[in-house]
Amino acid sequence: MANAGTTETERAIDAAVKAFPVWRAKTAKERSEVLCRWYQLILDNESWLARLMTAEQGKPMKEAEGEVEYAASLIQWFAEQAKRANGEINCTRSDLI
Repeated sequence: MANAGTTETERAIDAAVKAFPVWRAKTAKERSEVLCRWYQLILDNESWLARLMTAEQGKPMKEAEGEVEYAASLIQWFAEQAKRANGEINCTRSDLI
């Protein structure tokens, strides 16, 4: 969205506002399934995404592939966490409790 102007930004915000009630109505399992599909799409398009990153940023291909895999792993992690959506916040650092 680096080249997005006011109009594109407003459209993106409007789309997010319209999509939220649908997302909110999904069960934890359904949300997890959506994220799992996104994870699989990233893996299915790993080469293309890595080439795109290399073309845009001049990044070595191996580094770009690693970033795509890392991004996919984050989506996978959130897909697993979505199954446990219960309204509680689980702290990972004891100093935040």
